[in-house]
Amino acid sequence: MHPAAWLMLGALALVACGDELELYGPRMDDDPVLLWVGRHAEAPPCPGDRLDYWEGWAYEAASDECGPCTCGPAACVAPSSLTTYAAIRCDGEGEPLTIAAEEGWHGTCVAIDPPVSSERFASVLFAPPALAPQCAPSPPLEPPPISGGYARACPLDSYVSWADFAICITPEADGLCRPGFTNRLEFTMRLSDNRACTPCACGAPTGGGCMADVMLYGDGTCNTQIDLAAFIDQRDNPCHDVPAPLPLAAVRAVLTREEPGSCTPTPATSKVVGTVERGERRVFCCEK
Repeated sequence: MHPAAWLMLGALALVACGDELELYGPRMDDDPVLLWVGRHAEAPPCPGDRLDYWEGWAYEAASDECGPCTCGPAACVAPSSLTTYAAIRCDGEGEPLTIAAEEGWHGTCVAIDPPVSSERFASVLFAPPALAPQCAPSPPLEPPPISGGYARACPLDSYVSWADFAICITPEADGLCRPGFTNRLEFTMRLSDNRACTPCACGAPTGGGCMADVMLYGDGTCNTQIDLAAFIDQRDNPCHDVPAPLPLAAVRAVLTREEPGSCTPTPATSKVVGTVERGERRVFCCEK
């Protein structure tokens, strides 16, 4: 047989074989890609370490709650002030003099400058210890992670089978996938996560128990004690007569009972506010 005839028969046999096996190759005019789908943390690099890849997400879901709010304890604080009187029993003539402690005073020896003269210091009214006015709320929470399928589309330099990657093309004009590439996958770019959590707060403190001793001194270094008001309870406001003819020059306090109070968080749960900004949506038709 003529060699040309053999060539023609061979070509016809190949065509017939191809029709029977229904082999489809990707259309090279619509930029086929290598697509990997899975968890973002497990995504492999693109073959050849290419960096010009596209990434998107599918089936995104996240809780609308950031987590429970909590409140720290309401600690006991030392008495905040005392008031001196020129007469005994915290009454009588003369203008009373109130001496207020600085905010955050923990009871250490503090000098009174100038000292209160003995003429104005015949009796003293002690303020009681108290619970801190508020509890510390839990620190700001972070929005919960977004779960969902992750996709990385890498450039296809040649028609080669890459492990863990599928070859994908774009859909037809009618949105359908052509035979051989019928696994239709849809992903959306995630541009930015603008979510935040609502802040936690705490209600007023309740419960607890505080008690203090307050010492008064005739010198600025807390060596010459004039009076001791012992076991002052939260509900006490005792008045002491001071017989010693000394000026009031310093004061010191010691908390002798410290049972913190508690606060109820408001709200009980921190909620998610804000949205995730999404960008381009892409549909891939992939090999099965």
